Amino acid sequence: MHRERAVVLDPQQPLRLHRHHQQTPVGQPTETGRFVVVDPHHGVGDAVERSGDDPVVVHVTAPQTTVAPPRALGEHEVVEDGAERSGRHARTLPVLCNVDQMDQPAPPPVSAARVAELAGDALPDPADIPDAAFDLVAATRDLTAAVVMTDVDAVVRAQAVAELADLTARLRAARRPDAMFMSRHADGRVESLTQAGSGRLNPQAPPIEWIHRPKEPRPGSTPKSVEVHARCTFGPQHSGSPGRVYGGVLACALDEVLGIAALVSGATGMTVSLTTSLKGATPYDVPVDIFGRFTGQEGRKSYTSGEVVVNGKVTAEATAIFVSERR
Repeated sequence: MHRERAVVLDPQQPLRLHRHHQQTPVGQPTETGRFVVVDPHHGVGDAVERSGDDPVVVHVTAPQTTVAPPRALGEHEVVEDGAERSGRHARTLPVLCNVDQMDQPAPPPVSAARVAELAGDALPDPADIPDAAFDLVAATRDLTAAVVMTDVDAVVRAQAVAELADLTARLRAARRPDAMFMSRHADGRVESLTQAGSGRLNPQAPPIEWIHRPKEPRPGSTPKSVEVHARCTFGPQHSGSPGRVYGGVLACALDEVLGIAALVSGATGMTVSLTTSLKGATPYDVPVDIFGRFTGQEGRKSYTSGEVVVNGKVTAEATAIFVSERR
């Protein structure tokens, strides 16, 4: 009989995995998936070995760093229950890293600005992207707001689910190899089209429009003081308390605007610190202004500040620190 057990994993106690010497290389065992384990407290492992019954399965519903024991795993130490629960086979999940390489340091992070610098003129021009791509994003944002506010009956909702499933399958028919989609305008401005801060091809990003956004200087230029100005109309899908934009969404928008302020000043890098203070209500369905400015640099660190302004009143403000890559 197949048995499934929910367990609480203690990060201080190594998780002993069932041995199977015929396994091929597998991915890191902290991925979502099913893992065959031996429960040392109940002796399940010995019973499984003798009887050949289906093993105990731990369902990991989200990536958890505590799943991985505090030692390197051999490739022969992980197996996955078969799709039909009738045997064991090599895991088919994408390999994030070989388990024998888990103790090796991760590669250093790279900012989008650095990617654009390395790509140079090879980046596509946003003007060449068909209008239908941007129309799809706008329609998806309208759909998200409608889902949040709808009060239709269950039959209509079920019909919508079926229609959306069909549409999703059609859109998945062709995929880019990576989520990042960098572009370069004819005047040299760099734009990340799918990132979560303001990507115009990402319907989940706040719909930020730039009122004043200078072209970034050439790489290696001495940073100079610059202020940028953006405008955004948040929707009900961004709401928190009644009539107000959720504070975390405002932090996301401020991170984006302050990051652009650093970029156009000549100080590239990635956010390592963001401090946000909420001063008042920021309404949705109303255009609000967001300002950001570069305030200084110390070594690889760049400092910025900014605020959200509604009808001349500051409703949120933030400071951020960005760190450039080592070169």
